[in-house]
Amino acid sequence: MAYTRAMGASRAAAIVGAVLLLLLLPLLIFACAPAPPMSGAGEVRPFASPILARPPLLRVGQVLRPEALEDWLARADYRQVEAPRRRGEWAREGRRYTVIGRAFLHADGREPGAELRVTLDARARVRALERAGSPVAALRLEPERLGWLDPRHARWQRPVELDEVPPILLDALIEIEDRRFRRHAGIDPLRIAGAALANWRAGRVVQGGSTITQQLAKNLYLTPERTLSRKLREASLALRLERAHSKDALLEAYVNEIYMGHADGLPIHGLAAAARHHVGRLLGSLELADAALLVGMIRAPNRYAPGRDPGAARTRRDDVLDVLEARGVIDAAAANAARAAAVPVPARQVATRGRHYLDAVRAAVHERIGKRRAAAGGLVVHTTIDARLQRAAERAVHDGLEALRRDRPVLADVPLEAALVALDPGTGEVLAHVGGADYLRSQFDRVRLARRQPGSAFKPVVALAALAPEGGAPPRFTLVSRLDDEPFETESLEGPWVPRNHDKAFRGEVSVREAIEQSLNVPVARLGSAVGARRIVEVARRLGIESPLPAVPSLALGVADLTPLELARAYATLAAGGIRTEPHWLHALTDHEGTALERVEPERQAVVDPAAAWLVTSALRGAVDRGTARRLRQLGVQAPVAAKTGSTNGYRDGWLVGYTPEVVAAVWVGRDRDGGIHAPGAVAALPIFAGFLRGAGLAGREGPEFEPPESVSEVAVHGPSGLLAGWRCEGSPEWFIQGTAPRERCGPFRSRRRGRSLPDVAAGGGWRDTCYVRLERLESLHVHSKAASYVHSVRGRAGQTGRVWLSAPLDERRHVAGPAVRVEDGPFRAELQIELDTPARTLTAVLELDGGKRCRDRDRVR
Repeated sequence: MAYTRAMGASRAAAIVGAVLLLLLLPLLIFACAPAPPMSGAGEVRPFASPILARPPLLRVGQVLRPEALEDWLARADYRQVEAPRRRGEWAREGRRYTVIGRAFLHADGREPGAELRVTLDARARVRALERAGSPVAALRLEPERLGWLDPRHARWQRPVELDEVPPILLDALIEIEDRRFRRHAGIDPLRIAGAALANWRAGRVVQGGSTITQQLAKNLYLTPERTLSRKLREASLALRLERAHSKDALLEAYVNEIYMGHADGLPIHGLAAAARHHVGRLLGSLELADAALLVGMIRAPNRYAPGRDPGAARTRRDDVLDVLEARGVIDAAAANAARAAAVPVPARQVATRGRHYLDAVRAAVHERIGKRRAAAGGLVVHTTIDARLQRAAERAVHDGLEALRRDRPVLADVPLEAALVALDPGTGEVLAHVGGADYLRSQFDRVRLARRQPGSAFKPVVALAALAPEGGAPPRFTLVSRLDDEPFETESLEGPWVPRNHDKAFRGEVSVREAIEQSLNVPVARLGSAVGARRIVEVARRLGIESPLPAVPSLALGVADLTPLELARAYATLAAGGIRTEPHWLHALTDHEGTALERVEPERQAVVDPAAAWLVTSALRGAVDRGTARRLRQLGVQAPVAAKTGSTNGYRDGWLVGYTPEVVAAVWVGRDRDGGIHAPGAVAALPIFAGFLRGAGLAGREGPEFEPPESVSEVAVHGPSGLLAGWRCEGSPEWFIQGTAPRERCGPFRSRRRGRSLPDVAAGGGWRDTCYVRLERLESLHVHSKAASYVHSVRGRAGQTGRVWLSAPLDERRHVAGPAVRVEDGPFRAELQIELDTPARTLTAVLELDGGKRCRDRDRVR
């Protein structure tokens, strides 16, 4: 009886198969059409356009910490083994790493897979690099996939080659999904007949008849709808794929393309990504229990996902193990050990979709080739984003805002926002881009679109306007030029403008360097008034600032609305020695074979005198070492760095813009709506900048140094007098553009030779000249001009005034009380009472005149 039933079932299956074959005969006609395109590993979905980070580049001599290299290997899903033989494996022996690299695409084409060797020295520098056994000077590593050009195609996926898949996983996959995969031509009539009979007996769909090739065709080219026409198209495509590709190529594509559920709102495609998300392991390290679980999920990925229903996942895994044991693929001992294994519950992954930098990349692609061409797909987008720096930037912004809320309880429930953009100063490449604190909360990109007042972060622009040569003439100021830090008022379109220092104190007289390093508003306002708002606007335009700039006195203190990207570009021009480059997010657009379709080559333009740019860089380095940005040193930044903090009225905005020889970054912290952050830039933005440099591995001393141009020189200068340092007149090194350094030396025996010009001093309203008088008496006395021949070059205009200053050897500076000096036409006479209350026996009196000519000698008073 059982034999009769079996024979009946066989006849029924044969009849059903024959009928289906007759129905499928028309497919043979369509199977003669050309096969649709199907790329290799990594490009199994040719109409989707992946966005790739720039490939890490290793060079001999560069700093490379072992943990940084191992972190990249882990993120690229390379598996550590004792003796690497297959692609995707690596090993370490002392300071030497051996990596079996995969093939990958980059902006210049396709990089074939090869054995790579990286040898480090004791100082964590790259000592030697090898590729396929040959020494090389540089190695390009596999880039990370950041996302997809079309957000609708966004997915979790880690493409691999077939030899990276464990054999037990391939055996289980073929045994469960398509046992006759190696023997059929794309469709399996016996499988179809068996599935039809099983479904008829059960009265519902309990078994599928699709082959691996059919499933691949559906995933690549069709929609998941269940209609007869779709099934016919699927079968036709499967026949054509089988005719055009090898079985291994089809299996590799299936391994990479198969749908494996969702995580954080994104679909998971491919067994490598599924291993990371559902099992928490790399594909190459899967064990039998893991392989059975993943293969079992293919039938219904969301139902059997271990993170959703561990019990259902275990039952389905054990069913797969039963089949493998029954068919002799595994033995009983291995099956029992796998059944005893716990079901993994991996940690939740964080989605990368929809980040601000991806929006910026998409906007750049649309601007370059148009939305219609981009939507057509088939592209590979090679970006300038450095994945390691991007992660460091995101962590720094998150940690910085959390710390600010913790230290300022009043901000606990305030929706703080931040932006960080990092550029390569030499190329303009955008290396990292964080457009806000939380993309899910706000998709507004504050890097490119938010215009906020920069405050003191704009002061380097003013300094450059003052220190740079203009129209072939030498610069009007040097870093030692003196500025009055006294109450200052000037007229503006809105009435009198009276700037104040942040501490509401005045310091008498300071140098240009001190004004920038200590971020003193009043001296910088005087400097801006001296050079003029139009000159400041002109210099800002050269640096790449394109937003509207009001030509008003308050512009010197940053009263203008700029984006973080504009400020980063301006500082990048300084860091590059006056060379301006357009910021950009794209390297190239290629097809899936690596053929370049579009290549981005931004123009580099010299816009600023490199010597003047160096002077500003020197002042900004001083701001880090002893000025408003000195907290960077306390937070572990030991690398050469130039930086400037910035704050606006009411602490509405906090800024830190700075650069090393390798990277420039602008950080903004604030609120989208009205309200302050209750902290200056040195508290709100500076820690984020420091955290970024530390996370990016750029905070140590081992990096490159700033290199001064040949057109500058460094000399020792006595600060109070502005003269060259001499005996009993100590000084500090200072940078000057060639030909602008002081030529006269201070000290008790300095030369009285005529014809040596003294440094100019700026004040509101024009130039101020300085004459020096040596005083030898310690009692009260009157100061008179001695002889006209000594001061014959000072010929002022009627009504000019001046002041007298005293400087003690220990830099005790005091303003001398008494009537102001009044100058008549021709040689002048100055008379005022000076009260000396110091035990010093040598004092220097400085006589300053508004608007006069240069003083070429001194008046000696007995």
